[in-house]
Amino acid sequence: MIKKIKNMKMRKAVMLLALMTVLAGLIGCTAKPRDAEPVHDISEVCMVSIGCGHMDYSCCYNFMLKRSTEEAGEGGQSEEAGQDSGWYFEGGCFLRDEEERTDFEPTPVSSDSAAKLLHIIEENNTIAYAENYKAPKKLKIFALDETTYSFCIEFSDGQRYIISEMVPKQHELEEYFYDLGKELKNGIN
Repeated sequence: MIKKIKNMKMRKAVMLLALMTVLAGLIGCTAKPRDAEPVHDISEVCMVSIGCGHMDYSCCYNFMLKRSTEEAGEGGQSEEAGQDSGWYFEGGCFLRDEEERTDFEPTPVSSDSAAKLLHIIEENNTIAYAENYKAPKKLKIFALDETTYSFCIEFSDGQRYIISEMVPKQHELEEYFYDLGKELKNGIN
C-alpha cells in the first residue's frame, strides 16, 4: 500500500514537471540578451516608431520620428556644413485632456527635440536590446481585444528591427512622443 502511494506521488510529480516544461517551451521562458555590444551607433538612427493598439480607441497611439532621407548623409549628418539633418514627426493619438484624436502629417521638429529621443534610446540601451531581441514563442491562442504594442528602429544602412511588444522603458518613449505632439499642436516646437 505504501509503495502504491509513493508511485502515485512520483507519477504526479513527473507529470507536473513535464507539463511545466512544455508550457515554458510554448510560452517562451527565454532570457532576452541585453548586455551585448550594439552593432549600430546612436548617430546611425534614422527612424524610431512606437505604437499601441487597444480595444478603447482613445488609448491607441502611433508615433514616428524620421530623419529626412534627402538631407541625411553618412552617419546622419547633412553633407552641407556638417549640420544635423532634418527630423520629421508623424503619428496620431488622443493627446492628454483632449476629446478628439490628433493626427500629424510629417511635421519638422527641432534638432533639440530629436536629440531628446536619441538620448532616451542611448540611455536605456535600446539599440542593443533591439539588435539582440528574440521573440518568445507564443501560443496560437490570443484574445481578439488584446492590447498590442510595437517598437521599430531603423538605421542609415537600411537595417530595421521590429519588436511586437513593449521595450524596456517604453513609458519614457510614450511620454516623449505625447509631449512632442502637444508642443507641435500648440506651435511650441
